[in-house]
Amino acid sequence: MKKLILLAILVSYIPISCFSQDTTDRYWDFNSAYTLPESRTEIGIFNKMSYGFTDNIQLSLNPIIFFVMPNIDVKWNHGKFFDTELSTVHTIYYPTMLMRMVSKKGLLGMIGPEFYIPHMVSIANEILATKEIDSKYFFTGKLGFNFSIHEEKPDILTTIDLPYIYPRMSVFYNGFIFNAGILSMMKLNDSFRFYFDNELILIPRAENNIAYENRGGANWMISNHVNLSLGYMLLYGDYPFGTQWHLLPTFDILFGFNL
Repeated sequence: MKKLILLAILVSYIPISCFSQDTTDRYWDFNSAYTLPESRTEIGIFNKMSYGFTDNIQLSLNPIIFFVMPNIDVKWNHGKFFDTELSTVHTIYYPTMLMRMVSKKGLLGMIGPEFYIPHMVSIANEILATKEIDSKYFFTGKLGFNFSIHEEKPDILTTIDLPYIYPRMSVFYNGFIFNAGILSMMKLNDSFRFYFDNELILIPRAENNIAYENRGGANWMISNHVNLSLGYMLLYGDYPFGTQWHLLPTFDILFGFNL
């Protein structure tokens, strides 16, 4: 398994998959160190809603779950250092309401109703560094640290053992987690881009202490206002019941406009 993860990460250094984003035409947020221009808004069916508060500060939230799991992140662009664009991303979310909603028996029940779900907050901080390779290729590296604050530690039997969710929620049961990743993309032309993303999540205090995520696909930017995304997500998780791989399709339609 570790050899497969290493191979996938090394592939992202091959030039055909280096992260690309126009530095003069930044209409879309490709999860790089760049921020959206001031007043530019981007929203997708499944993706976060992002807003260029200023040219250097971008605000984002997930509107689908916002009212049951309040969340917000702030991307702050610090400019260029040694020809590398640097930003920090600061995220906070409150999962207690959503966890209490699924703490029941029957349909949609994921946690036993006998458990108390305490008030909890997750605070994450990431450093993003985006560097240009040539006129078509960029790559972005990220390094993050996530910790939690709660009134009391939740019962370990309240974990939601689902791909993508389990490693991120583990911060509430183990105190802190680390993540590191490489995001890359090739610009084929003004309309099409291919991306490749690797991320490792490390949970130091847990017995099931590693998760790996690989994403790939393409973006078709029909205009500055419509962006279609189609791809896959390959997930590896070390769960309380054992290790598993999951392969899931991804699709989204993004809309962009100025407020």
